[in-house]
Amino acid sequence: LKTHNAWGGIGGVLVLLGAVGLVVTRALRPTLPHFYIALLAIVFMILAPIGGFLYLKAAPAKKAALRKSHRLDAAIFFGLAGLAVIFGIIGLHLVRR
Repeated sequence: LKTHNAWGGIGGVLVLLGAVGLVVTRALRPTLPHFYIALLAIVFMILAPIGGFLYLKAAPAKKAALRKSHRLDAAIFFGLAGLAVIFGIIGLHLVRR
């Protein structure tokens, strides 16, 4: 459970670092692709802990489906967060030229 919570904390730190990076570099442009990827990542970041809390309160018959959904939401979040970072770096280099 400690490792599990650490992954959740890492996800939160990624979002905060991304927000700070956008403000510091003044790269908050809703026209760049990484902006929309990051918005989608934030949706999954919100869904993942909701699924985790629902899993804790769920009846045993529903736990398997909630666990799968929780894990998938988290995996999609981390994938989209990584993709947003990559596209953000590429977009920042293109904007600065």
